Amino acid sequence: MANRNRFTATVSMSAFAVSLAAMATPAVAQDVDPNVDVETLELRLDEAVLKEIPAIESGLSTLKILAAIGPLLGLLGTVTGMIQTFQALALFGTGDPKLMADGISQALMTTVLGLVMAIPLVLLHSFLAGRAQGLVQTLEEESAGLIAEQAEKGHGHAG
Repeated sequence: MANRNRFTATVSMSAFAVSLAAMATPAVAQDVDPNVDVETLELRLDEAVLKEIPAIESGLSTLKILAAIGPLLGLLGTVTGMIQTFQALALFGTGDPKLMADGISQALMTTVLGLVMAIPLVLLHSFLAGRAQGLVQTLEEESAGLIAEQAEKGHGHAG
């Protein structure tokens, strides 16, 4: 079942990459005058790629912030649990370990929950950031190909 979900996600991301590349570079190529110079084409394609980057990278910063907040929330719970433990010690002394166990349990549970939240988010962020970087690289490669094609056409007309 996990392999099928991973395959579906990969197919979805690949379809997204194909449609995004199809939207960005050919649309620009169709709008470009066949007699346009290579420098102008390069600037237009760079502009088109730059316009697509925010859409490709959307949500990555939110994911990164959530991954960073998880351990901080765990640390906050750890501190409050330890404060509770020391308050119980101050009020009742060290005679009853059950009084300390509640605060220590709270401290450990919040630490675990913070890590359980953060670890998958860090991994997901890393995976999606790599995919976004790959998409941007694909767009840049396609635009370089269009520029090279236009340069070859330009040299063909001159010769």
